[in-house]
Amino acid sequence: DRLEKRKSANMFHDTLVPFAERRIIIMIPLLAKNAVSIKCKYNDAGLTGNYECAYSLGIIAALTGQEELKEINDFEEIKKEIMSKAGKYTGDNLRIKRLYELVNDYEPGQVNDGQILELYRMGYHDKSI
Repeated sequence: DRLEKRKSANMFHDTLVPFAERRIIIMIPLLAKNAVSIKCKYNDAGLTGNYECAYSLGIIAALTGQEELKEINDFEEIKKEIMSKAGKYTGDNLRIKRLYELVNDYEPGQVNDGQILELYRMGYHDKSI
């Protein structure tokens, strides 16, 4: 009886874990996207991670007509390159102006996994904040 309960618990765990992992993989990009959107409304907010910055860089790259990146190896260098090509924002959209400020003020962290490129691409194709 005890062995049957353990098998049942393991089967439940084996079913639940992949579901939870998929939910996390989907949620991280959505959380970063929403965080950037909200932070562009406030002057006292700042980006809190590479995921938010990658999404923001995608938007900026798309809005300034830059070619979409196919890979990101050195996130700090990519940030410098995109922002250098983008130049200073001179438009009237306050949210985009704030997006530039957020990215310029952000110092990239160590995280540089596959979701960085995914978030950059999301921003590049969404082009919205």
